[in-house]
Amino acid sequence: MEDDPPLDISIIHHHALFSLKKPKIVSMVRSLLTRLRFERAELCISLVDREEIRALNKSFRHKDSPTDVLSFPQLSWQRPLSAREGSKPEACLVEGGGGEEMAPLVLGDLVIALEVAEENALAIGQSLERELCFLIIHGLLHLCGHDHREPAEEAVMLAEQEYLLTALSAGGDAAPWQDCVQRKRQVNKNER
Repeated sequence: MEDDPPLDISIIHHHALFSLKKPKIVSMVRSLLTRLRFERAELCISLVDREEIRALNKSFRHKDSPTDVLSFPQLSWQRPLSAREGSKPEACLVEGGGGEEMAPLVLGDLVIALEVAEENALAIGQSLERELCFLIIHGLLHLCGHDHREPAEEAVMLAEQEYLLTALSAGGDAAPWQDCVQRKRQVNKNER
C-alpha cells in the first residue's frame, strides 16, 4: 500500500514442517513497529528448525542447546525504547547510532525456532500462533534495547511485552496472529 510507512520487513522461512501466511505476519510486525513509533525501519525475521537455532545459539551465545528466539541488534541504545511511554526511537539511540536522518533504522535480525515455539505453546496451553507473536515481540524488544538479566530490567520488559500484546489484539474480532502459522499435516504411508 502506498500509504503504509516505509517499514521493510523480511520474513525468511524454509521450514518443511510449518506453513506461514507471510502477509499476516508482516502486517502484525508493521503494527508493532508503528506502536513503537518507527517511521522508517528494516527488520528481518528468520523462522528456522531446532538444529539451526542450536548452532546459532552455540556460535553466538556459547550455549549448545536450542532456544526459542535469538535477537541480533544493529543499533546502540542509550535507553530501551518504550511503546508505553511513546518515546521516539531517535531520542533513545546513542548519538550517531541511527544512521542518516532519512535512512531507515536497521533494527537487526530475529531468528525463531518454530519447533521450540510449538513446544512452549503446548507447555503453557496456548496456540502456536500466539506464541510466535509473543516471541516476535520479545525479540523485537531486545532489538530495541531491552533485556531481562536483572529483575528491574525484566519487570520493564515484561510490562512492555504485555502492553504490546494487549494493544495488538485490541479492537478486532480475531487476534491478528490467528492462522499466521501452522504445522503441516503429515501424510502416513498408508494414506498414499
